[in-house]
Amino acid sequence: RKAVIIHSTLRSVSMFTAKKKIVKEGDAPVDAFEEQVAQAIFDLQVQTDMKADLQDLFITSAKEVEVSAGRKAVIIHSTLRSVSMFTAKKKIVKEGDAPVDAFEEQVAQAIFDLQVQTDMKADLQDLFITSAKEVEVSAGRKAVIIH
Repeated sequence: RKAVIIHSTLRSVSMFTAKKKIVKEGDAPVDAFEEQVAQAIFDLQVQTDMKADLQDLFITSAKEVEVSAGRKAVIIHSTLRSVSMFTAKKKIVKEGDAPVDAFEEQVAQAIFDLQVQTDMKADLQDLFITSAKEVEVSAGRKAVIIH
């Protein structure tokens, strides 16, 4: 029997994981700039308190464009799910450092989806939640209480 030793640097492991932040259709190639952007997003996700905000963000492409003399901007395209999950969290307003639970995120996502996908946009754009609870109102029937 032979022992196989695999040596890898932390950077190469990190790049492999960062590439998971890129979602392409079919066999579309990933360019070096897109890898850099994915790495930056991954680094922010791992090294800052933005993990919850960035874990559902996946990019489909990234381009650098010149916006004025010597000034550049990065345009990032992402999946619709990434965009909606990222912006739905803005519907939750908590006092201080109160944690947001998974159910509250689901309610915020449902409100955001209704806002985006129906003609209720004007009615829901100023609706923010501070908490959401599911309660049983009768045998087998539940309701959601939103504050």
